[in-house]
Amino acid sequence: SQKIAEEIFLFAVLSGSKTSAKVAQRLIGVKADGLIGSISLDAINNYNEDLFDIKFDEVEIGYLSTLAEDKPQFSKFLNGWVNRSYAV
Repeated sequence: SQKIAEEIFLFAVLSGSKTSAKVAQRLIGVKADGLIGSISLDAINNYNEDLFDIKFDEVEIGYLSTLAEDKPQFSKFLNGWVNRSYAV
């Protein structure tokens, strides 16, 4: 789904593609190797889009919150990151 692809991509911009892919893979229940191949794509395409959105946002926001806590210079961006997470 385009919506799921956008979720994964936008998180990858901040966290890196491998981290974003692993989060998605754990969520959909496939091996989390950080590589989106045919098995991952099939699982993503068969996963409930709305449920993915909710669960992925939870993990994404947790990651970003931890990043802002660990690196205070990024805390000023947290509200924007959270808003973008919910907007996608």
